This record gives sequence, C-alpha cells and structure tokens, in this order.
Amino acid sequence: MAINHCELPRTVVIHVTGQCHRVAGSQSFPLTLSLWSPSDVSQHPILALISIHASALKNLRIHVPIRSLGAFSGCRGRLDRLEHLILESNDETLPEGRAINAFEYAPKLRIFTAPIRHFPRAVEMPWFQLSHCSLRIDDEQDLPLLERLDNVKSADIRSGGNLLRVPQGHQPIHLPRLTSLALTSQNPAATPSPDIRVIFASLSLPNLVDLHITYFAVPVIPHISIQPNVITKLEPTRISSAAGGNQKYTFPGLLTLLNTVTNLRCLALNSARALSSDDISLLGGISSSENMPLRHLRVLDLSGCKLHCDYSSFVEMVRARRQGDHSECDQLETLYLATALELDGPTAEIWSNLDNRLNVVYGDGRLLRTFLVCFPTALTSMYYFSPH
Repeated sequence: MAINHCELPRTVVIHVTGQCHRVAGSQSFPLTLSLWSPSDVSQHPILALISIHASALKNLRIHVPIRSLGAFSGCRGRLDRLEHLILESNDETLPEGRAINAFEYAPKLRIFTAPIRHFPRAVEMPWFQLSHCSLRIDDEQDLPLLERLDNVKSADIRSGGNLLRVPQGHQPIHLPRLTSLALTSQNPAATPSPDIRVIFASLSLPNLVDLHITYFAVPVIPHISIQPNVITKLEPTRISSAAGGNQKYTFPGLLTLLNTVTNLRCLALNSARALSSDDISLLGGISSSENMPLRHLRVLDLSGCKLHCDYSSFVEMVRARRQGDHSECDQLETLYLATALELDGPTAEIWSNLDNRLNVVYGDGRLLRTFLVCFPTALTSMYYFSPH
C-alpha cells in the first residue's frame, strides 16, 4: 500500500508484513490512497492506520470483498476532505441486516464510482450531495438504485447485458438535474444486447444535454420518445467489429435516433468497424430532403472511425452541410477525421475548396478521451495493497 502526497513530489509508503509495519509521517497533506486485496481484510491492523489518516484522504479507491467494507467504520465521520471515492469488488455477498456506514458522512464527496454487481443497499452513501456517479445495473432488481441519483449532474451506467425488459408497471425514474449520461453495454456476445435501451427507457431525463452510448457487441440504439428534448451532443461507440445480425449499418437504428434529437449540435461516432457508404448516407445532406436529420449539426467527429466508403459521396455530404440554410439549418463548422482523405480529380478540388473554409482536424481524438476517463486527474497514481 502507498499513500501519495498529491501536492508534493514525494510518496510516503507504508510497508506491511505479517506482524509489523512502519509508517512514514504523512502529516496533514491531502492523500490519495488505493487499496487492493482479494481476501477479507476486516481483521488487518492496517485499518487502524487508515483510520488515523482518514481526515487527510482526498481520493480513496478500495477494491476488497464487500464484507470487508464494514471494517472501515473507524473512518466514519472523519472523511472531511474526501472528494472522490471508488468502491470495487468481485464479491457479491454481504451479511443480511448489516449496515455499512463508513462513508455516510463525507461533506466534500462529489464523485462516487461503484462498478459492483448488485450494489448492496446496506452501503450508506451521501447520495444527495454527489455531482457524478458511476454504477453498474445488470438486471431489474438494480433499477431502484438509480432513484438515489436525483441530484446528480452526470452519470456513468454500465450493464452486463442481462437486463432484458422494464418491469411491468414501472414508472420512469425522474432525474431532473442530470445533464450528462454515459451508458455502456458490456455484453461481449456477437448478438444484439438491449440493456442500454431498457435502462434509458427506465429514466426520465428532461434536461439531458450530453449522451454517450457504448457497445461491446451489436448496438441496440435507445428510443428517445420525449419531444422536444435538449440533447445537443451524441456519441455512440462500438467496440466490436463483428457484423452480427445486421451487416448493412454499423449502428443499426441510428437514423431513428438522429431524427429524434432535433437540437443536436455535435455528433461523434467511434467504431472498430469501418463506416461504409451506407453509414455515411445516414448523415445525409441538408439540400437533399426537407426531412433529413441533424439540421443544426455544427461539429461532426469521425476521428474514432475508419472510412471504407465512396469518398465522393462523403465529400458531397460535407459540402451539402456546409451550404446550410440561414433560416432553418446550421452550417457544419468543424470536422474531425482520423487521417487525411486520399482524393483525386474533381472530388479533390471540391474538398480543397471546402477545407479552406471548414475547420478540419486530423488525428484520433479517442486516445485523449480514453486517457482522461481511465486516469482522471484526481487519481493519477495507482497503488495496491495486499494483506499478505
């Protein structure tokens, strides 16, 4: 285990071996601490040391069996600086009737991450003060957990792919303050997984602005039935390149979704499967039809995709969106591409003229986004602890 001084260039390390331990003075600097153990640590003497330093903890990550969480009760009421808490566990068992209240009082806690299957209700958290929350929802019994997010502004919800339907008579969970939502289907199978659609249908999100949806398998795009909505940014991501049951489109059902997000300003597509001409056709051209989607699109980010399509039709789509219509349609202002297009002839000339007036950015922006997600600034250092 290591205790890191976030504001100092040095690290204070606590070594633990069987019967002895040594503590280098931590003083009162803000601490970032990460604990990991595959076995129960309830009786380990290191917990007393953690309790001593609890008031200095700013970022805390704990990966232990759930039954060990109760042993952190010595921290209760002492987590005065804690801002970011991550609870992880591969264990699903918790003694019945046992409340876990170690983290109930943490006045500065704003970010809570718990990718735990069937997160125990017995773990008491200051839900009302959280601004960001990351949870795992695998089936119907997990849905009530989302009711605790009524003050959250941004959420990251992951699912293992077992959630198949909304329970009969279920009323949508109203989250009026949520403006940013990331939904991830972790089902690795090559068949469509409807979990994201079901979770989205279980929520009422009148002020949602930013929607990210990620699929490990074949996407099942959610339906957005509330009109009008205020979604201005949409980012679908497909991890798998397998065709599954639909070989025509990379994101089956995307056009239906685009037709419902009438205020969309920014669209980002990320996919391991290259975008085809059929996929590009979904983006349309404003001048081709009055009913084409994305009439207010200003930013199109395709840097997370390869393009295996007719470049002439792609260039024509971009040109149509550059024309716009001052009364009804916005002009495309910025285009992100992974690499420069290899063009020749008239298409190259058209593109050259567009490129002079259009902000085109080359390079894969996913690398930076992935880094920021995996290594948030509050947890730049990772440390591990084993009780043995």
